[in-house]
Amino acid sequence: KLSNTTMTSTRDSSTARPASSFDFDRMEKELSDYIHSHTKDVKKNCDTRLEIANAEKEEYEAYKNFKTMAEKKPIWNFHLLLKSKLTNWDNKNKNFHKIQKRVDYKLLPNFIEKHDFSFKIDTKVFEQNEIQPIYDEMREITNSFKKQAMEFYYRIAARELNNVRNEIDVIIENCRPKPSSALN
Repeated sequence: KLSNTTMTSTRDSSTARPASSFDFDRMEKELSDYIHSHTKDVKKNCDTRLEIANAEKEEYEAYKNFKTMAEKKPIWNFHLLLKSKLTNWDNKNKNFHKIQKRVDYKLLPNFIEKHDFSFKIDTKVFEQNEIQPIYDEMREITNSFKKQAMEFYYRIAARELNNVRNEIDVIIENCRPKPSSALN
């Protein structure tokens, strides 16, 4: 019986840890601390990259939303483009109609009316029957000038109005949404 007990004790002594054996728990803790302390920077860099990626994703989503809104309403600043042109057109239109009425009623504007091509002549040099035709011709030249000046003024006003109207049409045409190629 003695041999059995010694054998058992030998087995027990071989399976039991000796005092100088390796401490796995302590080694696991030290390795864990080492890995944790040396990977803090990597973790911090990864977290920073994730934050930047999330911010870029939000910016891109906001950009896509803005782009779709801008494509749906291409005339969001339409009034800013046309405000000065429409004011200019309104002034030109009023002036054109005033000029048109002046032409119809033969009323000349002041800057044309003030031109008078009559001048003083020495009546002593001419005979009495020659003086009146000279003054009549001066009046005729003045009236002809005023008529031609008024017609020219009317044509210029019509061209100005037409040019402003064409500019407005171009702006409106450029602000209209283009038909998509899928519909064609």
